[in-house]
Amino acid sequence: MSYFARLYALQGPKNEPKNDARGIWSFGLLALLKAAGKFQTCGVYAPLRGAQAVKFSFSATSAVLTNANGETQYPAPSRGLQGRVLWARIFTPIADLILPDLFYKISLAVLPGLYVGLSRLWFSTCRLTIRDAQYIEEAKEQGAVIVPFWHYSIFYMFHHLQQYPGVALVSASRDGEYIARIAERLNFETVRGSSHRQGVQAMKKLLKAMKAGRHVGIVADGSQGPARVMQPGAVYLASKTGAPIFPIVWAVDRGKIFRSWDRTVLPLPFSRIVMRYGKPMNVPGGLDEQGIEEQRLLVEGKLNDLYRQVWAEFGKERHD
Repeated sequence: MSYFARLYALQGPKNEPKNDARGIWSFGLLALLKAAGKFQTCGVYAPLRGAQAVKFSFSATSAVLTNANGETQYPAPSRGLQGRVLWARIFTPIADLILPDLFYKISLAVLPGLYVGLSRLWFSTCRLTIRDAQYIEEAKEQGAVIVPFWHYSIFYMFHHLQQYPGVALVSASRDGEYIARIAERLNFETVRGSSHRQGVQAMKKLLKAMKAGRHVGIVADGSQGPARVMQPGAVYLASKTGAPIFPIVWAVDRGKIFRSWDRTVLPLPFSRIVMRYGKPMNVPGGLDEQGIEEQRLLVEGKLNDLYRQVWAEFGKERHD
């Protein structure tokens, strides 16, 4: 992939463009924009020979000069232009390798902390009502608790559950690192894995955490969906440990709905949130594959019952 930006170079002696520092910094900007995935092609505008504006397009292997009417020209390149072509050919492949990873590392260092700070302020303006709040004490009386919730609700769910520190199962994907760091800043331990990647190792770590008395939070429909179709992980853990499954669902009167596979919802400031706790569900121990599937359908049905009930309070059948 090549770069895109517009550089207006200063006209120098004898109508040649100056090869000044601004040119170098502009090429650096090209790389930054490309690494952020903003643009697909490159165009650098500069006055050449007689102050005629031309467009200098480049990739790692070629260069073309085009005038304002889109006509291709092949003027004798100046020394400054030759230097820019050479610099671009060297810099392009290096930028492709280095800058995307650099941006990722910088964003990992900055964004999770920024999100946690802003979300605390943001969600503090919301009004929360909890339905069937007594069920949480009933669940906690049995020891460690497994809390499944739908992926669309992840923003506010992490904020709400931080008062009950436990272990959160987070996708092992590259993007999942952001969620993991946010969860850790909210006092959760994290275990990385999903049904698509490192699932077996993740289940072993969660079993170990639950035996130590830690609560576990699981996105019931996983990191890739389908939306509101439960995966078997929570049922497997409950069958192995005897811990109750405690389903939670929330709805909001005003929220930003993202165009993701699950239509993730972010409650808007000063909105009203209704959260509904489900009655703790106990799963028989030692289930085989068929038994896990039967219990999975029961828990999925309960989560979707709660989902319909809570969104009905705002006159909606579903959030999306």
